Amino acid sequence: MADRGAYPDYISPVPQAETTQRIAGRPLVKTVLQSLPLHPKMPHDVFISHASEDKTIADMVCATLEQQGIRCWIAPRDIQPGVDWRAAIVAAIKSSRCMVLVFSDKANASSHIPRELDLAFDGEIPVVPFGSSR
Repeated sequence: MADRGAYPDYISPVPQAETTQRIAGRPLVKTVLQSLPLHPKMPHDVFISHASEDKTIADMVCATLEQQGIRCWIAPRDIQPGVDWRAAIVAAIKSSRCMVLVFSDKANASSHIPRELDLAFDGEIPVVPFGSSR
């Protein structure tokens, strides 16, 4: 697995006020829509990758995208009871058309998010970074 200790500048966190504006201003939606390859029969469009500490922001991102008709997969909401979390996440990433990474200091410190990114990169799934200062 590649070392993900240093992320490119385009994935760096942004101030909280900018994060809120970007959700309300909808540039995230436009970016995600432009990143989606054509596979309309997939069960969902976007996998939302986030640290558990960033769940509030991830839920806002999810709600914003779903209000625009973009189908999202987000843990823990979409993990069925009794299903192995790791297997559910791997399957969801592999069946996604795009990944939105809710990037923050907590995400950068996560041991799970680099694995999720590796799966997306290996599957040539576009990754749209969404910065958070949390």
